[in-house]
Amino acid sequence: MIEALRRHLAIARQYVRIGLVRKSQFRMEFVNQVGMDVLFYVTHMATFGIVYGMSESGTLAGWTYPQTLVLLGLVFVHDGFMMTWLGQGWHFGRDLKTGSLDPVRVRPGHPVFLYFFQRFSPEGFVNLMMGASIFAWACWNGGVFGDLRWLFTVPWAVLLAFYGQVLFSVFGSLAEFYFLNSDLGRMFSTGVGHMVERPLDIYSRGLRRFFLFALPAGALSYVPACLVLGRIGPAEGLAYTAFYLAFGAAVSAFWRWSFRRYESAMS
Repeated sequence: MIEALRRHLAIARQYVRIGLVRKSQFRMEFVNQVGMDVLFYVTHMATFGIVYGMSESGTLAGWTYPQTLVLLGLVFVHDGFMMTWLGQGWHFGRDLKTGSLDPVRVRPGHPVFLYFFQRFSPEGFVNLMMGASIFAWACWNGGVFGDLRWLFTVPWAVLLAFYGQVLFSVFGSLAEFYFLNSDLGRMFSTGVGHMVERPLDIYSRGLRRFFLFALPAGALSYVPACLVLGRIGPAEGLAYTAFYLAFGAAVSAFWRWSFRRYESAMS
């Protein structure tokens, strides 16, 4: 296990080096990407500010504006992680169709890691740092740092959001194996991703359970935010974490099985 971890870290280091070299040739794109995500952050926070300003109770499905800012901070964090490491997933349908996945079969590492983590993005890392700063400010503004519990819950929540983003990306790509040229993975990531950028309590009980248990969307920001804000206790947080770990193991096994059986144009 230690040797496998060392090998994957060495591969990740090469991905970082290649990403830095690639982006040094497209500096204007770097600036544009950072600028676009700054607008993304400002627009989301301003939109919720307007919504809460129109609310007579000052709450939205039991969430106050400072609490929603914590959730938005986690949205920005897992989105920045996706842009930093998982951007190749947006091209999965095309790569599947053209046979670009064939080299992943013979490389020394887990195929999920080798494919999804191959496009390191420096501008995504900058946006991840900005998202982390907004999340830290939201936690401070929301009183999360009032007791030492945050020393455990905040790292736990961030790691769960990172894991949830990987799980969400891999899960969304599964349909591409069976419906080529459908872009179902991109449609899933875009459509469902936007729906869970807000507290899931605004939805009906059935739809909320669907997002929490039928899809891995709850691990992206809702469950981590509830953990940080104390809306769920450590025991419930452990139960959710164990569920998503088991969900991820099943998704990974199914993805690898689908990957072994697919035939590309170059196979």
